[in-house]
Amino acid sequence: VDVGNGPADCWRVPVWDVGTTEPGSSGSGLWNANHQLIGQLYGGQASCDNNVNDYYGRLSESWEFLAEWLGACGDTLGGFDPNAIPIEIRDASITSIVGIAENVCNDTVIEPTVTLKNNGEELLTVVTIEYLLNDVLVGDTQWTGNLQPVQTVNVQLPPIPVSTGQHELKVRSTAPNNLFDFVPANDADSVQVIVNSPGMPVHLSITPDDFGSDITWTLENEEGTVLYSGGPYQDMDTDPLEYEFCLGSGCFVFTINDAFGDGICCGEGEGGYSIISEAAEHVVSDGQYGSGEVREFCLAGVGMSGADAPQALRLWPNPSTGELNLAWSAPLATGTTWMLRDAMGRLCATGRIGSGTTAQALDLRGTAAGVYVMEMAVNGVRYTARVALQR
Repeated sequence: VDVGNGPADCWRVPVWDVGTTEPGSSGSGLWNANHQLIGQLYGGQASCDNNVNDYYGRLSESWEFLAEWLGACGDTLGGFDPNAIPIEIRDASITSIVGIAENVCNDTVIEPTVTLKNNGEELLTVVTIEYLLNDVLVGDTQWTGNLQPVQTVNVQLPPIPVSTGQHELKVRSTAPNNLFDFVPANDADSVQVIVNSPGMPVHLSITPDDFGSDITWTLENEEGTVLYSGGPYQDMDTDPLEYEFCLGSGCFVFTINDAFGDGICCGEGEGGYSIISEAAEHVVSDGQYGSGEVREFCLAGVGMSGADAPQALRLWPNPSTGELNLAWSAPLATGTTWMLRDAMGRLCATGRIGSGTTAQALDLRGTAAGVYVMEMAVNGVRYTARVALQR
């Protein structure tokens, strides 16, 4: 047949018993009773208003032009079998991260517990769980067991070293049953963690008026991140509200709001609030602030500065080829974590020092050459020392 594009070896459909084709549908498939593709629409006069005359090219004739792109799969490919055993979907996911405070005080290690769920149809016996800080992979652990579909299991992760600052902890499941995951979109969960080590306890006390439901407040750091928040509260309960924060050196912004616009003193109660640390009374308010007020305060010299570190922490030889000795001025009462960071602050290596020891040999031969900072935190005080690695 020749429908204007040159002759072709075709099947002709003179009249459709049911339905028709439309202009523009050339290339659509022709299927046999076994659900196998045998041809493609080549041309014809059929349309929405006309069910007459369609021509289908034979796939056997077209195959030599398609094989380069689709591969040599034999003369016949199996079609859809409605009675075939369906593929069991393999899908592991992390549904929660618990066991760590949103604000970590005077600690350099977090030990989260995560919930692993089998969202698929296949029994899970092994899953690799990776954990990342600020999108940098810092470690992984392997769970093994027998997890039935829709079941969950809690998995305790190894200790994860963290430095002072704001972090995103992301945990993701990979390689369920040492194979690929059919649904990677639900593999990961994440939480925000703010670390202050060393940190200083700071106390907030609020005495509300009769209408505690009007009161809300936030405490933010210099970057505008909300560290703590509270309210609204119960009406007709004027007992003092007590909070303790853990804050490091820096400046902070406390904002308190009153929805009714009359503060917490003095028309409907004798309220007020204060923010106090062991260093000073930072904020004292009589509560007469109308719809709200913003107060800023700063903490300086929390813990010991890095300049004092050389008296306590020593590294030798320095420069080093990677075989490094770490020495501490006195036996450690409890084990502590050392962390090696590069010039960008990224964690490159970490380990634990046992309690009662004063020195430990470290093997950093797998770390690239460069200048690094060794960091330790002992009794809430951060110590640092520089070390140069050479090759």
